[in-house]
Amino acid sequence: MNQSFIHGAFEGLTSPAISELSLQVQAIDFVIQWRRCGMTADYLADFLAYAYEHREVAKNVVSTVVNELIENAVKFSPDKSRPIWVSVRNLGSALQLETVNFADESQVASFQKTLATLAQGKAEDLFLAQIDRSPSGDQTGSGVGLIVLCRDYSATLAVRAVPDEEPARYRVTVQVTLSEEEIEQR
Repeated sequence: MNQSFIHGAFEGLTSPAISELSLQVQAIDFVIQWRRCGMTADYLADFLAYAYEHREVAKNVVSTVVNELIENAVKFSPDKSRPIWVSVRNLGSALQLETVNFADESQVASFQKTLATLAQGKAEDLFLAQIDRSPSGDQTGSGVGLIVLCRDYSATLAVRAVPDEEPARYRVTVQVTLSEEEIEQR
């Protein structure tokens, strides 16, 4: 494989973000204390929620989405001592949420298959198939998190995987964009 791939359209900043917060943490910090995924998501959601009329609603939506992104970045980081990056940006009409982590070649190949199915607009079918494949309905490691974001939150998803200096490893950026309307209507 050892080639870059891009899924979706990465939305660059055409003007400065209204607010932005970025964190860099070691994946192992979340593995040792898994609850930190939720705590970090809640912190970032609290930071962004003040821009919305319905703060609690916005906080719940943003926390859920950020938590899924962090958990995916941690789970699919083969070397837990390497950092992951999390950033949130308020663009006014939308929120842009992003994680960056490192993944191995087989994870990237599997990710590409999931993304190809999502691109066909079959989030519900993919969700049900993943649940059926998971033993006893267990969703841990099933890949269902990003599917849920697309299905339940109408999230726009973009993914970029670029080969790392280390053989068979990739730097993976996952960007989720949520419209202001989607956040306020929950």
